[in-house]
Amino acid sequence: MKLPTGDITYFSNLYSIRNRQNETYAICGMATNITSLKRAQKQLTQLIQLQQLAFAEILRSRQTLTNVLDSIIQGFVAMDRDCQCTYVNRRAGELLQCAPESLMGKNAWAQYPDAVGNAFYQALLHALETQQTAQVEQYYEPLNLWLDNWIYPSPEGVAVFFEDITARKQNEEELRIYREELEALVKQRTAELLETNIQLQQELKERERAEAALSQSERKYRTITENSRDLILRHDRELNFLYVNPVFEKLTGTPAKDWIGKNLMNMGFPSNINQQIADACEAVFNTGKANILEHQAPSPHGWKIFQALIVPEFDDRHMVESVLISTRDVTEFKENEALIQEAERRWRYLLDNVELVVVGLNLQGEVEYVNPFLLELTGYRADEVMGHSWFELFLPKSQQQMVLTAFEEIIAQEFHPHFQNSIVTKAGEERTISWNNTQLRNPQGEAIGTMSIGEDITERFLLERVKAEFISVVSHELRTPLTSIQSALNLLDEQIVPLDSTRGQEILHIAAEGADRLTRIVNDMLDLERLESGKVSLNLQPCQAEDLMVQATDLIQVLANEAGVFLETTPQPYQLVGDGDRIIQVMTNLLSNAIKFSPQGATVHFDVELETTSPFLRFCVRDRGRGIPQEQLESIFERFHQVDASDARQKGGTGLGLAICRSIVQQHGGIIWAESISKVKAVVFVLQFPLSQNLSSRKAIKCTLVSDEVRVSQKNHTLLLS
Repeated sequence: MKLPTGDITYFSNLYSIRNRQNETYAICGMATNITSLKRAQKQLTQLIQLQQLAFAEILRSRQTLTNVLDSIIQGFVAMDRDCQCTYVNRRAGELLQCAPESLMGKNAWAQYPDAVGNAFYQALLHALETQQTAQVEQYYEPLNLWLDNWIYPSPEGVAVFFEDITARKQNEEELRIYREELEALVKQRTAELLETNIQLQQELKERERAEAALSQSERKYRTITENSRDLILRHDRELNFLYVNPVFEKLTGTPAKDWIGKNLMNMGFPSNINQQIADACEAVFNTGKANILEHQAPSPHGWKIFQALIVPEFDDRHMVESVLISTRDVTEFKENEALIQEAERRWRYLLDNVELVVVGLNLQGEVEYVNPFLLELTGYRADEVMGHSWFELFLPKSQQQMVLTAFEEIIAQEFHPHFQNSIVTKAGEERTISWNNTQLRNPQGEAIGTMSIGEDITERFLLERVKAEFISVVSHELRTPLTSIQSALNLLDEQIVPLDSTRGQEILHIAAEGADRLTRIVNDMLDLERLESGKVSLNLQPCQAEDLMVQATDLIQVLANEAGVFLETTPQPYQLVGDGDRIIQVMTNLLSNAIKFSPQGATVHFDVELETTSPFLRFCVRDRGRGIPQEQLESIFERFHQVDASDARQKGGTGLGLAICRSIVQQHGGIIWAESISKVKAVVFVLQFPLSQNLSSRKAIKCTLVSDEVRVSQKNHTLLLS
């Protein structure tokens, strides 16, 4: 209720008051003044209306901005400082080949990872950091587009306007090609001009044809000279200007009429240039032959290098009456030529002096370049290599097809930038090379061959193999005795088995045997390495075969007695030249093996005989043990090889004895091999030594391997047992 005072009162909880007759005589209730509340409610309503109007205006403004941005021909993307897209217009979606809403709220680099690191990426980060506007043209390969990007940073983020300039770039490329074609056309037309002049000289003999030919030639000449990019001038004998083409007019800024009839010497050119041109023209007038002059001249852009072709023009008496000068600016060409020559000189010097293998091949795999290091490594001369097939001349037959396939894949698809294979030297030695291969291309981008730089890793390869072999030996051969020694000593040390007990003595004996075996293995390994590395010198002296056999038998007799094996030695008074101690070492090793693998009561035969067809002495050790399988007759001479894996434990061998024997025999220029006669389970070891050595040159010969082959015979060298 609105009161006369203007206040608004709100009544609540009204109820009537009645008398006894139930008649209402009064009304009672609660009254609340809500004037302030009503005013506040009205103000709130007005505020909401204003806010709605402002929001509607914002929406209209935003829609207007959106309409504007969507209507522009440039792509527009707004991003925050974390490169999250906050707005993408329609054109941007078209250029980026996606729906604009698919980019909203997403990181730009996550959507286009190929752009990370390119020039646009760097420019945008730099703009955010420096808050400076940037512009960059960038080719984006996944979209096959050239984009011109304008980057406007702000503290809140960055706005990028960009447009497709692919067509412009293509036009620029077409313009470049057109210019090249135009230059070729100029050369062609210049050649035509020269040809025309020659034809003119020939046709001057006939007046009627000469006039027609001259008229035609003049028309051609005029067309060529006025459309040529070169400076074309004509001078008489006094070097007066007879003609200048439009290019010369444009360059000098002076019309042709102001040049015609004027003398070259009076036109303000540097005197030294005038003199050079005068001398060159005089030579043409005197000889009637074309001349080429290179000279420098000032220009608005600095000093330029010009190349002038001076051609004689003849009259009807075949006398030179004028010269035609075609001049071209070759400054850039000369600079590029000098740079190319210097770069080529540096590269050739590097390739010729680097201690790496360098070879260049054409598409047919023929050698077009080899550096001196490769020739030195392989022993060839350059004339023996150039133009020949790399695959046939340098590669082992077993690798030719593999390397040829890799070469074809390098040419076709640039595969195999790194490759490893063997090459064969002129002496037949194989060298292992690790290659870095590069495809060579011509200016048109077509493959024309390969350039390969390689490192000779032969010694490294052999070293790695020896290292692997040594590690294998340590792992398998040295670990077993070490383990038995360690286990035995641990049992005794921890008093698990008392030392003074019978079992303790047995364990101590096991440890001692392991130590003895380990010592033998180490000594044999050192002995073999010294032999094969050339650190042991053979003391070559005349020796009696009979004495060597007797000494070897005496040394091994105790072992034969313990094994219950008989030794039957048949010495002969033959003489040979060798290191007696080393030969006895071989004999005792073979006799020891024969005794170990012979049953009790068996007989080991030790004989010698003289070869009738060659100057060799042959020793034979025969036993009737368990025999050797045919497939192992060669491998038993390898390091740590055992016919039976249990032999090392039961017989006490190290697996190095036969390898040492082979090395010693080969140092003497001899051969060792084994034969197995399966019918009687017999094994024959044959030693063949040369009867003589060159004592004057081999007094203290260094050990060198003669061959890595072991001779195995079944037909020509079978020895029957009696």
